[in-house]
Amino acid sequence: MDTKLNVGIVGCFQNGKSTFVNCLLDDLVARTGGEGVSVTSVATKYVFGETRMAKYYSNNKCVNESSVIEFIKTKVFPKTIDSIEVSLWKPILKYINIIDTPGINANEKDSHVVLSSLQCIDCAIVILTNRDLSIADGLIFSKLFESKIPFYVVMNCYDITIGTWNPICDFNKKHLSNISSYLSNHNYSPMTINQHPVFAVNLLWFWYASEMYQLDDIEKKDDIIYLIKKYCKNNNLSSQNIDYFRTNSNLLILRHYFDNDITWGIPINCIKYISSINNAISLWKETINQIINKI
Repeated sequence: MDTKLNVGIVGCFQNGKSTFVNCLLDDLVARTGGEGVSVTSVATKYVFGETRMAKYYSNNKCVNESSVIEFIKTKVFPKTIDSIEVSLWKPILKYINIIDTPGINANEKDSHVVLSSLQCIDCAIVILTNRDLSIADGLIFSKLFESKIPFYVVMNCYDITIGTWNPICDFNKKHLSNISSYLSNHNYSPMTINQHPVFAVNLLWFWYASEMYQLDDIEKKDDIIYLIKKYCKNNNLSSQNIDYFRTNSNLLILRHYFDNDITWGIPINCIKYISSINNAISLWKETINQIINKI
């Protein structure tokens, strides 16, 4: 029996959830999209395994298997597929299972899937972007709060229109403060990352610096190079300065925090245990209220 925590990557579509999975696992294993569409149409679970492969499930039954490369290249899955499991030899997956969920505001079906997927998530990593919180963002926090699911908040700094890519620039610091205030005002208490209730990163910068972007298809690779060169030109930098992008992406700090057995050890397990106790108490209260109403 798998007793590891199921950590869900949740957020609006095009926020960078799948790119976050790729950066965290340092590998091209999650399908990323573009042009305003959500490619994660079904929840994809990443687990530790000796064989690098993808399994496709329908009604909890495995109906097909493929290589991870084939999984990445697949544009659309059959409607009968309701979940996917990808096994990889990655150290972090010894501690947790990672679940990449559909974007919550991509369409009605995806929103239903991601809200349903919260039932099998023990902990969540919410991916936001450096913009004002949307109604869908608020819905995510509300559902996590109602379900008593502990969560982290990561802000992906990606905005080519005004060049606010650097996670530590004043613009992003203001957004971090605004998001933190929103969470506090609604009594939502995220778990902190190095004492930060909201942690800022630039996923594209790290993906570029890791040079894993070269495994992307030609169109995506060209887009990344174009955006990096544009940023470099506007800031008098060299696109060859890999260390700049790797360091300033903040991903090294984040990955060190998450790729650690201490992070996913006693603290989270305690929260998970307390959560199960709270759920039991809620059911008990509901039963008592039903008895009282009948009387």
